[in-house]
Amino acid sequence: MALPPVQSYIAKKVTNSLNEQYGTNINIDKIHITFNGNVKLKGIYIEDYQKDTLIAVAKLKTSLLGIRNIFNNKLEFGKADLSDAFFRIKTYKGETDSNLDIFVAKLDGDSTSTSSSPFIMKFSKINLEDSQFQFVNENLESPVVLNFDKLNLSVDKFKLEGPRVYADIKQMAFETETGLVVKNLVGNFSYSKKRMQLTDFETATEKSNLSGNIYFDYNREDFSDFLNKVNVSGNFKNSIINSDDINLFYNEFGLNKTVVFSSDISGTLNELQTENLDVTYNQSVIKGNYKFTNLFESDKPYSIEGDIEQITSDYYELTGLLPNLLGNRLPSNFNRFGRFTVTGKVTVAENYLTTNTHLITEIGSADANLSITNIEDIDNASYKGHIILEDFNIGKYIKATDLGKVSLAVDVDGKGFNQKNVNTKLHGKISRLYYNHYTYKDVVVRGTVKNQLFNGYLKSFDKNLQFTFEGLADLGSKTKSFEFNAAVAQANLNALHFIERDSISNFQGNIIINLKGNTIDDLEGSIKFEKTKYVNQNETYVFDDFSVLSNFDNERTRTIEINSPDIISGTVVGKYKFNQIFKMVENSIGSIYPNYKPYEIDSTQFIKFNFKIYDKIVDVFYPELEFAPNTNIRGSIYSEDNAFKLTFKSPSINAFGYILDDINLQVDNKNPLYNTFIEVNKIETGYYDINNFSLINSTIKDTLYFRTEFSGGKNNQDTYNLNFYHTFNKEQLSIVGLKTSDLTFKGNKWLLNKDNNARNRVVFDRDFDSIAIDEIVMNYNDEIIKFKGQLKDSTYKDLNLQFDNVLLEHIAPDIDSLSMAGIINGKFKLFQKNNINLPTSNLTIQNFVLNDHMLGDFEMDIIGDKSLSKYNVNVEIVNDVNKNLNIIGSIDLNKPNNLLDLNLYLSNLKLAPFSPLGGIVISDMRGYVTGDAKITGSFTNPKINGLLNLFGAGLKIPYLGLDIDFSEASKVVLTGDSFDFDNVTIVDTKYKTSASLDGSIMHNKFDDWALSLGLVTNNERFLVLNTVDDGETLFYGTAFLRGSADIYGGIDALNIDVTGVTERGTSFKIPINDAVSIGDDSFIEFISKHETKDDAKKRTAKEYSGLELSFDLTITPKAEIEIVTDRKTGSTLKGRGEGTLLMEINTNGKFNMWGDFITTEGTYNFKNYGIINKTFTLQPGGSITWEGDPTQAVLRDLKAVYSLNANPSLLLENNQFNRKIRTNVLINLEGELMNPTTSFDIEFPDTNPVMASELNYRLQDDDRRQRQAIYLLSSGTFVGDDNNTALQGVANTLVSESLFSQINNQLGGANNKLNVALSYEIGETNATYDYKTDDQFGVTISTQISDRILFNGKVGVPVGGVTETVVAGDAEVQILLNDEGTLSAKVFNKQTEIQDFLASTQGYTQGVGLSYQVDFDTFGELWRIIFKGKKEDEVYLDNDPEEERRAKEAAEKRKQEEAQKNEGTEIQGDGLIKLKNKPSSQNEEGK
Repeated sequence: MALPPVQSYIAKKVTNSLNEQYGTNINIDKIHITFNGNVKLKGIYIEDYQKDTLIAVAKLKTSLLGIRNIFNNKLEFGKADLSDAFFRIKTYKGETDSNLDIFVAKLDGDSTSTSSSPFIMKFSKINLEDSQFQFVNENLESPVVLNFDKLNLSVDKFKLEGPRVYADIKQMAFETETGLVVKNLVGNFSYSKKRMQLTDFETATEKSNLSGNIYFDYNREDFSDFLNKVNVSGNFKNSIINSDDINLFYNEFGLNKTVVFSSDISGTLNELQTENLDVTYNQSVIKGNYKFTNLFESDKPYSIEGDIEQITSDYYELTGLLPNLLGNRLPSNFNRFGRFTVTGKVTVAENYLTTNTHLITEIGSADANLSITNIEDIDNASYKGHIILEDFNIGKYIKATDLGKVSLAVDVDGKGFNQKNVNTKLHGKISRLYYNHYTYKDVVVRGTVKNQLFNGYLKSFDKNLQFTFEGLADLGSKTKSFEFNAAVAQANLNALHFIERDSISNFQGNIIINLKGNTIDDLEGSIKFEKTKYVNQNETYVFDDFSVLSNFDNERTRTIEINSPDIISGTVVGKYKFNQIFKMVENSIGSIYPNYKPYEIDSTQFIKFNFKIYDKIVDVFYPELEFAPNTNIRGSIYSEDNAFKLTFKSPSINAFGYILDDINLQVDNKNPLYNTFIEVNKIETGYYDINNFSLINSTIKDTLYFRTEFSGGKNNQDTYNLNFYHTFNKEQLSIVGLKTSDLTFKGNKWLLNKDNNARNRVVFDRDFDSIAIDEIVMNYNDEIIKFKGQLKDSTYKDLNLQFDNVLLEHIAPDIDSLSMAGIINGKFKLFQKNNINLPTSNLTIQNFVLNDHMLGDFEMDIIGDKSLSKYNVNVEIVNDVNKNLNIIGSIDLNKPNNLLDLNLYLSNLKLAPFSPLGGIVISDMRGYVTGDAKITGSFTNPKINGLLNLFGAGLKIPYLGLDIDFSEASKVVLTGDSFDFDNVTIVDTKYKTSASLDGSIMHNKFDDWALSLGLVTNNERFLVLNTVDDGETLFYGTAFLRGSADIYGGIDALNIDVTGVTERGTSFKIPINDAVSIGDDSFIEFISKHETKDDAKKRTAKEYSGLELSFDLTITPKAEIEIVTDRKTGSTLKGRGEGTLLMEINTNGKFNMWGDFITTEGTYNFKNYGIINKTFTLQPGGSITWEGDPTQAVLRDLKAVYSLNANPSLLLENNQFNRKIRTNVLINLEGELMNPTTSFDIEFPDTNPVMASELNYRLQDDDRRQRQAIYLLSSGTFVGDDNNTALQGVANTLVSESLFSQINNQLGGANNKLNVALSYEIGETNATYDYKTDDQFGVTISTQISDRILFNGKVGVPVGGVTETVVAGDAEVQILLNDEGTLSAKVFNKQTEIQDFLASTQGYTQGVGLSYQVDFDTFGELWRIIFKGKKEDEVYLDNDPEEERRAKEAAEKRKQEEAQKNEGTEIQGDGLIKLKNKPSSQNEEGK
């Protein structure tokens, strides 16, 4: 057996046996079998049925397990090593079975085989090296389907049993013809006639790693159409595949894209279904079930159907992964979705796409139920369906910054996805659309969008935009056209953010547009405006219907005609381009200069215009501008010869608060005499007014020379005569130079460029980015001012100003509350670096005078170091040798948040110069300030901390008539942004009353000053008012209060809230006028004809500036209230009493009062009809109530009595009664103070009851009683039937009373303690009743001898009769027996009226009496007051401070003793104490 011939024999025997048995052609060249059973075969060749190679193996080494089995057709081998093998499975042309199919069929015992049992061959292990495998189908266009080269294989348990093959692949590597290199493949492989499978496999390439199970089910004939008939099933688990590997077979993926996926698969390769697909690619996720059709055959239409559980990706990752499938099919603007997630169902094919999906993107969400065709050209694809957008940012999607989120639901039917080729029908509703910072709601749209054309209907129901659009807007045709009507029912342009200026901005009207053209330069047609109205916060503007017409003639000359009587009327004729009009103007002006470089524009352009401008439209859109009627502008421009003419005339223009009257502007650049002429009659700036302004220029060579003249200042005292020129240099920089000129300012004539040199000029570029001021010099006698510097855009500034012997008063402008004088010398430099303006100075002002007060010499030195980052500062005011002010330190630019490091020192600095800064609120500031402080922070927000002391300081508050001194060395603490006062004592200079001041005066960066001060009187009285009647004041008098005040608000709108109790010395007078005279114009306000809306606002705001006062007062009997009911006649209501008043007063005429005043005593000076002048005595118990307007006060139960002696004989018609009796005339006042209801009563207090009854009977008729009262007041007598006698008595009485009233006014005074009055009583003569009394001259004396003793008396002497030597009169002395004044004693002597026949004798009545006055509500209360000495519920103490102190101590002691009984004290106001007692128990009452 060891001999080679024997072994070859055995091999041939075996192969021949196989060939004979199975009909095969197997050949082995050599075989070598060793004693241990190893077999080496060479030249193994298996031929297919077409005599071509099926298998060829160069070498095979194995072991033979059973020699006997060889002869039984069972080949069992151990390990087999094969090398240089070749395997080829081939389907021949026209055949369906492959050569392997036929070979396997023979081994299985088909008709060609003589064996009844299958062929079996086993290997325990097979190692295959450097081999090749081919799969060929000659029926295909590309016959070679698979071609594995460099095949290396390691297989365990290989078994070939008839047509079945089993193998456990441990390692497999190969290269394909396409270039795929499989590094390793492992798995369990089996093959049969119906199924081929590879389970638990793992395969790896350089970039991919697949694992799972795969099954191929087939009939043998199916292999001829493998892609369509062989069913593939299986699954992949967490597999990684790189697109480079896939592209070797299916080149539709992007390069080097790595995908991780898991999925179950089924179907043929051309009908492949994936279930539970889970793909991850970068940040993209794909989940769901999908079906892929014809994905592996490019010549057949493919489709992808998806039931999408989730697709999360973005445009770039998707198109990067499938650039051919999706890159050309997804619209490019899908990239604006950002990251998106899709769910739903979708079908993608070569030419169509259907979708019913929900899309969530970074710019919103969408639902699409669409059918899209022709997706290969996606921008022109057709679509139909329904689209819902929810909060979708359409602005980001189409790159429109003004657009934002939209929510809509529309049906679409059309094609195209971009502006140029879209053609679709829309029908739906836009529920929300964000545009221009506003969200529109409820817009219905219906129409067609086609190739940049919209033809349809649009209606908005938004609350701020209600309009209907209907018509055509065609932007896609060769010539664009617009034909539509827009009916705007309401458009709130402010809410829609089209107009921010007007808080109210409503537009309505109809707009009819019929235009054609592609640009503004070729538009022709008409725009009509009908029923147009605009409403803003100022007024309602109604515009007449108007139109704008544009047309071209045959030579393309354009005419634009506007004919609106409210806006503008006129025409523009010419050939021009709108964007070159301003360049035409500049070229026309620049053509004057030979070296000017013009803009390149079309040379055939020209324009002629003539307009009349109306103010209404200007007022709507530019309220800062106001044109007077008859404002005209006309002119022409020709680009060919750069000819420019312009004429502008207007009676008046108000521009941004600057008012120009009578403007005449003429420009003609070809005029040989002048090019420009300007006349303005008056220019009002609000700061400095200019009159008779004129400017003219002419051109000499390449230079424009200007001459301007005008006057300004108060009374036009300042005059200006300026000569300057303008030209261009070679660098195309503008040069404005100053020739010798003069200006007279504040009466002083200054010369500019006195030497007429060329250095006085300014050089700048076309954009004003760089400005160089070479030098500007001004001279007045020996006073010189020089100015030069440089500016570059807004980041750099270097300006230098030099003064030589300049009087400050010559250059300082006139500023209210500020006047300055002195001699200035030195330099001032303003340097900007790092956006910080830093002054540098070496400046002195000798004899510096501020508001007419000499302060001394002012010096300011600011010097920088070499780096210009740190500056040393030294500012001082020196008076003689004393430094009143010194600021010294440094400024460090390296510390932007803390630039300043300065020390402030003050020594006896005058306060008087700063007095005018107090405006109308504070005046006459005086005294000196001393102290020091530290200044830190920045220029814009400095922080000052330190301490100041005031010496001899004081001020006046003119409105209140107060003159106040501060206590000596009062301290003011400087803390950051405030001046703090800590209990500073202030004293009024007249009565020396004092109070304490506490709080702060604050500022915001030394602007917007505000006060927050508190004032308390320390339980003492303090003067708060000391004014006199000037005929116009709302109130006047003297007022002392005990209480507190809050002073707060800005300097220009100061508030003072006072709470307190009136004190002794208070005499408050309120003049009330009941009518406005014809000449009174206080209700008329004259305004300038040029007043703007801003001026009106300022005028209105002025009403809220000044001083605002609020008095919350508790009125006590110590105060006297006087109401001057008529300034002209002198009627007054004056008295004392109790009550509470709240008054609101300001310096702009506001005066309101609320509260009640109950009278206890007083007088009513009743003057009326020019015939009555009597003083009534008020009776207690009446009240006056105010509820706002002081003139609308209400009088309740107000009664006053006038006492006189009168003879009632005329009333009684009894001539036997010839003596005068005491008669009281009572006036009752009810109702409104300005128009009270007045009634009179007459009483007879000292008359016996019988006589009084008779008299009252005679006066029971109201008319008769009123008549008698008037006669008693006017003549002092009753009146009978003889009117002549009565009128004569009235006349005589009026003459005497008027004469002595004037004398007494000179003798008396408002606050005199001793009051003396003279009187003359006319005697009575009645012939009817035969009696006569003499005239009487009298002297009345009233004085307060002490706080407790008062004297009133009257002494009379008869005149003209026998009784002239008789002296008669009354006298009364009243003594107050207790502090409250409720218990008093009286001693009196009264003259007795006697009959005339006892004329030589005069009778008197004397008496002594006691009176006790109490206030009570019930008789029980009266009983308790008499026997207990006080009210049970409460006691008011309103006495001197010592008594109040004792009351407070007693109350506090009682509070501590009876704390559980809820007893205590309540302080009302300042000093008025109300003691409240909780009702005691019976035991305590018994005690």
